[in-house]
Amino acid sequence: LEALSTLPSNGIAGNNLAVAGDESVLWLRTPSWVLEASQPGIGEQIGSWVWPTNNSAAFTRMRNGDVLASGWGATTIGGVAVNGMARWNPATQTWSAFAPVGNPSVTTTVTSLLETRDGSVWALASIPAATTIWRWDAATGAWAERDHGIDGLDTHMAEAPDGDILVVGGLNDGSNGRYVTRWDAQTGVWQRYPNLETTSTAGTRGLHVGPDGSIFVAAFLPEGFVFRYNPTTQAWDSLLTASGTLSEISSMPN
Repeated sequence: LEALSTLPSNGIAGNNLAVAGDESVLWLRTPSWVLEASQPGIGEQIGSWVWPTNNSAAFTRMRNGDVLASGWGATTIGGVAVNGMARWNPATQTWSAFAPVGNPSVTTTVTSLLETRDGSVWALASIPAATTIWRWDAATGAWAERDHGIDGLDTHMAEAPDGDILVVGGLNDGSNGRYVTRWDAQTGVWQRYPNLETTSTAGTRGLHVGPDGSIFVAAFLPEGFVFRYNPTTQAWDSLLTASGTLSEISSMPN
């Protein structure tokens, strides 16, 4: 399982899969590397577009039901010049360009996208090598960097119920340590949680924040695991260890 998404009544999309506001589905088909869209319910294909070979896509569903897509080196989608980032309108079934992250270069690598309740868009981007965190301001239409100051590789983001932004990643100190840091939407200051120590070199990809303040982290190869940060004990608990890959984590409507 490499992608997971919820219906519009309960959330947004992740890597390689998205559910638009009308419940049509947009996904990246591999190994043919074609971006496809299908009608809600019956699944009949309504469009397909070439995507750069061997490059994953990052999706997020916008508040109006559109889908924002980004990845590695995408220059055109549906005949529209996109500079690495594009917006899908399910009502008109058309693509339009979106402001490229930071430096408007097709070498920009966006691994995670997120639109928050205030209308801003967050992106984890490599331009072209160092991973940085960027925030797009809906009022100004401009991107600005939001550096948390941790020497590591950011891999995933999530929005907390209070509007804060959480980022998970792996430390660059040669250990198997993982970090989770939180951007306070009111103060603009980053808060760091206790490191998540693992016995594996598995990378962290899935991240979810529960309504009670719990934080759930999932990992992928070479082994899968799920950890939960307990806000009461302020410690990490191991919930699951699996022999396979866990790439995404989300919640059910209940």
